[in-house]
Amino acid sequence: MEGKLAGAAIDVFEPEPPPPGHPLFTAPNCILTPHVASRTKEGLAAMNDVVDDIIAVLEGREPMYVVENSQ
Repeated sequence: MEGKLAGAAIDVFEPEPPPPGHPLFTAPNCILTPHVASRTKEGLAAMNDVVDDIIAVLEGREPMYVVENSQ
């Protein structure tokens, strides 16, 4: 092993989106995708559930999804 990176897959950039001509666009063994993993019907529904729970807590109601501390 030579300690070299064999490849990379990147979907989050700083800044987002990367500027035109960013060196990663031409990097060998590098796959770049836009950060859209949550842009599915199921992903958007799950995000809405989180928002609904935040609103419930702020209004003094019990959230639909409760995370319990196991410690």
